Amino acid sequence: MKIAFIINSHTFTAIHRMPLAKFLKQKNHEIIFFIAGNKSGASKVISKEFIYKIFGMSRSGKNLIDELFSLYQLASLIKNEKPDCVINATIKPVLYGTLASHILGVPKVINLITGLGSSFINQNGEKIPLKFLIMFLYQLSFFFVKQNVIFQNKSDLRAIAKYEKGYKAKYHLIPGSGIDSSLFHIKPFPKTKRVVYVGRMIFEKGLQTFIECAQSLYKIRNDISFVMVGPYDKGNPSAINQDLMNHWTKHPAIEYWGQEDNIAEVYEKASIIVLPSLREGMPKVLMEAGLSGRPVIASNVPGCKDVVLNEKTGLLFNLNDVNDLETKILKIIDDSSIMRVMGKDAKNHIKMNFSTSIVMPKFESIIVGNDKKS
Repeated sequence: MKIAFIINSHTFTAIHRMPLAKFLKQKNHEIIFFIAGNKSGASKVISKEFIYKIFGMSRSGKNLIDELFSLYQLASLIKNEKPDCVINATIKPVLYGTLASHILGVPKVINLITGLGSSFINQNGEKIPLKFLIMFLYQLSFFFVKQNVIFQNKSDLRAIAKYEKGYKAKYHLIPGSGIDSSLFHIKPFPKTKRVVYVGRMIFEKGLQTFIECAQSLYKIRNDISFVMVGPYDKGNPSAINQDLMNHWTKHPAIEYWGQEDNIAEVYEKASIIVLPSLREGMPKVLMEAGLSGRPVIASNVPGCKDVVLNEKTGLLFNLNDVNDLETKILKIIDDSSIMRVMGKDAKNHIKMNFSTSIVMPKFESIIVGNDKKS
């Protein structure tokens, strides 16, 4: 079977699709990627193992002519490559890839809803019209186009897949994109107490809360450092710019390590991993941290609460609540025995529920043909 992945140009998106692509390649399927945007981090990741084609698409473009041209370019790629199955991930590739595949008669369409995007994060009313537009387009697609839609958490499934009767879409729930448990190992905790955030530098990951917590906690505990690790995301509407980062890191407790290729080493240097995100699909960082034996503290929101077993593998705190995050950090950071137990429980939990050996057969059954509802 020839399978085409349609993704945006961000490095993180490519990294999250690689386990499934590798698994399908090992099953003797032919894999090709269609990447939206110019040569980028995604193409660098993909090019190491797979063929890819580029088509033009802005992540937040609102010019109708440009959007129609993007759809035309994508349709041309699909027409030329003639895939038997198309797998779309992230909002615009899902909407455009589904439409183009439907028009061209691609036998099988798989849509990965890996999160609902910034328009579903309820911080203010500005994005309400966009949220309703996306909901309408999803429902239109699900009603008219035969497809398999895979959600990563129950909250997203409930938010989007509200209707089934008469719809051509089939809905499935698979917890994440799979993670190779052999890549991460439990190492001793560092002597330096470090609270570490790993992810993109965007406000939607809750970094304002992370920074305010660091500043507040420093007044009573100057022995705890707060570290951010990950890339800037300039094309994201909630992107943090370098000037603000420079301002933040003038504080003695706050560091920015940039993007690290050896992520396992980052977890080794961490005492606690914190993800104060406003909403997630199924956060891989919490899985990697768990496999590394590190306790996590995450906001009590969709995605995070689907990975963390509160008080067992980590702690959940109230969204945007700096005081609650500070309390949760102080609750465990001085107790190495609690952190070790949480870390061990986290590793077992992730291996049993989110590893590639658990997740990939579920994807395969849907992609190859046995696509009963999961």
